[in-house]
Amino acid sequence: KYLLAISDVLVEVHDPKARFVKTIKVYANSRMVENVTDLKSCLRWQEIATLSLSRGGTRASFALEKPVLACNLKLEYTEFFERPSDSRTSDGSLIIHCPRCARVVNNAHGVCNNCGEVAFQCR
Repeated sequence: KYLLAISDVLVEVHDPKARFVKTIKVYANSRMVENVTDLKSCLRWQEIATLSLSRGGTRASFALEKPVLACNLKLEYTEFFERPSDSRTSDGSLIIHCPRCARVVNNAHGVCNNCGEVAFQCR
């Protein structure tokens, strides 16, 4: 509902589903709207930064040389690191990873000790 001068942004990513974010594009626009759903039809988004995170990284920031006047920011998660799959132990047995949280499942029935998901179920 009002313009802000944006000179730097800090993004902190907490990823409960273990889809590690690799690249985030940051867009801004100066359109003042009453309802946030009006932004879906807005075509005037200006890309102001691209952030890159390391695998498992949770923080990224950027500083602009010249501040941007904007009412709205949009973050687009464009790339993700691949999930671990088809991993094997030293004896050749398959390591099962939970489809929800990507942790290793050690339970004989395939139940994840972390989130309770059954790793053998189809998604």
